[in-house]
Amino acid sequence: MALEPGKLLENAIRTIDTAFRYAGVHYWLHFGALYGMALRDGTIPDADFDCCVYYGSDWMKIVKSFESYGYTMSKAIVNDTDSNNIMYCGFNKPEWPHVCVSFWYLHDGIRYYCHDTHHELKPGEIGIPASGYYFKGFPDFFVSDKSMFKRVEWPGINQSFKVSVPVFPLLDYMYPGWPFVRQKYTINKNQIEHDKMCSIRAAGAISPHMVHLTSMRQWNDTEYIKSELRKGEDRWRQEIKKIMC
Repeated sequence: MALEPGKLLENAIRTIDTAFRYAGVHYWLHFGALYGMALRDGTIPDADFDCCVYYGSDWMKIVKSFESYGYTMSKAIVNDTDSNNIMYCGFNKPEWPHVCVSFWYLHDGIRYYCHDTHHELKPGEIGIPASGYYFKGFPDFFVSDKSMFKRVEWPGINQSFKVSVPVFPLLDYMYPGWPFVRQKYTINKNQIEHDKMCSIRAAGAISPHMVHLTSMRQWNDTEYIKSELRKGEDRWRQEIKKIMC
């Protein structure tokens, strides 16, 4: 169910932004939340808040901060070579939007993120998905420091509540063609029907930098990483071809 601008969204924005700042952690909006904010007049298609932080950020402080606002951690993906750091965690609060937090890992100039792609972790579990880590990456240059971000207003929400967003084209990179839409209806008197339009990139985020690991130790296997990146780029090119058809 989509989350439209209103009091619930306003409260969620205020709480999420305050929770990250209380934890002393820099964050930015991405994926469906950023897409909805930029293209859909502030309506989030999947009703999830997708937030990103740098890998190595103090995740326990983030958890405690969100818990102080009534959220509980739904799951977390841990680094199997460093239990002090995680790659992803999610937060739930009854009748409030779900919050996803991905910890962007730097390797060879690329920042990678991962989620529980196949929903293998149980509610509340801190662990590693049975199928491993599925990473997608973005050039570090675009998110390398805090000067790459700006606090902006959310469409339709009180101007005093703002969120941190990337200035450079994260959406362009991971949702190719995202500003353009298909009209699924016959034009009548030149009127737009927003509920009958969809982006030409209707699927999830993609990247030419995609890697599957069964252990974080494999980042040290240069040949394996090269092989995975070649396969990932092939999948990316196939997705691009679908968009161009």
